[in-house]
Amino acid sequence: MKDGYVAYLRKSSESEDRQMESITSQYEVLREIANQRGLPIYKIFKEAKSAKSPGRKQFNKMVERIESTGVKGILCWKLNRLFRNPEDEGKIRWLLQNGQIQEIVTPSKIYKDVDSDFTMAVEGAQAQRFIRDLREDTARGIQRKLDKGIAPILAPPGYKNDIHLRQGEKTISPHSVYFDLVRQIFTLALTGCYSVQKLYMAAKEMGIKNNRGKEISKTQMYRVLTNPFYKGEFLYAGDIYDGAHKPMISDEEYEIIQDHLKERSRPRGSEHDWVLRGLLKCGIC
Repeated sequence: MKDGYVAYLRKSSESEDRQMESITSQYEVLREIANQRGLPIYKIFKEAKSAKSPGRKQFNKMVERIESTGVKGILCWKLNRLFRNPEDEGKIRWLLQNGQIQEIVTPSKIYKDVDSDFTMAVEGAQAQRFIRDLREDTARGIQRKLDKGIAPILAPPGYKNDIHLRQGEKTISPHSVYFDLVRQIFTLALTGCYSVQKLYMAAKEMGIKNNRGKEISKTQMYRVLTNPFYKGEFLYAGDIYDGAHKPMISDEEYEIIQDHLKERSRPRGSEHDWVLRGLLKCGIC
């Protein structure tokens, strides 16, 4: 093992890795490099998880394997595949400094012990700065949408996300088919004669689906009936915002439906007529 290498392949679905090569592509390039340079790969660690926080399962397994058995080096696509946070960066730099690995091989560069201080510290800081900037840019983008009344959420049943618009301008608009059908569900709910179960069955018969293409469940039906989005508002991070989208019902209609739901949720007492009541009595009293 001390003459061999481990390969670490990582890609997450988050924005930080949007332009990154897939795990399969990373492996193909690293395998070609290993063949050209005669580097035996003893173990491959694959991970689909962001590195912005510590706690990656496969990364920790790789570090434990190196600490227990020792290897000559690590093969990876780029240094930021290994770490994007200071804790994991420290682990990798220490493996180089104390000689548990001799090098980290990437397609563009080989990192040795002499690089474990300044060079890796600079590249680690760049990776961490990238994550912080990305987080701040995302927060600013969301705040801009909130200020415009655009809900940064998955559109509820009856609406659709306008994904064809520019980033930051993607609004939510009525669905061409389901908007009117969901409105019919609200019309039934306004009568007070329909339970959530009956409304769920009605939505099922109408063929109403959510934005994931699935039928609305009974739980989701209750969320639809209590969601302020349908009256022109939306809830985000615990706060209520005025939405720029087209309301499906009025404020008054929304309140009437909430009253009907509260009335139906009240516990009701029941009386029982026990057939054998009074047949047996206590001999003492």
